[in-house]
Amino acid sequence: MADFAPNFTGRMRLRYRAGTATHSITWRIARGSVLSNYEAAADKLILLLNDLTALRYTDWAALSWEYCFEDDDVFLPLTPSETLAAGTGGPPSAVGVAKANAFSFVGRSLDGQKAKFFVYGLSRYSESYIIDNFRVTPSEVPQFGLAITRLNETSPALVGSDNATVVWYPYVNQKTNDHWVALARISG
Repeated sequence: MADFAPNFTGRMRLRYRAGTATHSITWRIARGSVLSNYEAAADKLILLLNDLTALRYTDWAALSWEYCFEDDDVFLPLTPSETLAAGTGGPPSAVGVAKANAFSFVGRSLDGQKAKFFVYGLSRYSESYIIDNFRVTPSEVPQFGLAITRLNETSPALVGSDNATVVWYPYVNQKTNDHWVALARISG
């Protein structure tokens, strides 16, 4: 498959704080999009995060919203119109676990490129699916089903690095991030 420059598509980025750490989510927006498309993508992400309110830690907070047009590397401030609800999920007592626990939404573009983004600051909800296969289905955690449906059905469609529409898989992966584990070991 062809390689694409990181700035081949537009990008919309959220920087947030969860579990006492700062993270970011970057979504790719189709080439030729105008500012209102980036604002709509930010609103879509807020709605998705609101679908996950019961799972998001109470300290989960948006820090900044930014966008960058294709073929550019300068991110500019963005103001979404939706309101992010406060998370109601309690963080684990172990701060290292709160920082390192990640859920990834995964998909593939119509032209075959892989796509994924991670959300930190979500409670594990239940240990049963993690022990089984580290994959969460909508039947196990309905909030993830709502979020996946939103990804696939709410405009604007997100694109892969190839600028083709992404179809999101009907599950979310859970993984403990190695970077955050290493930092916890150093500080602990």
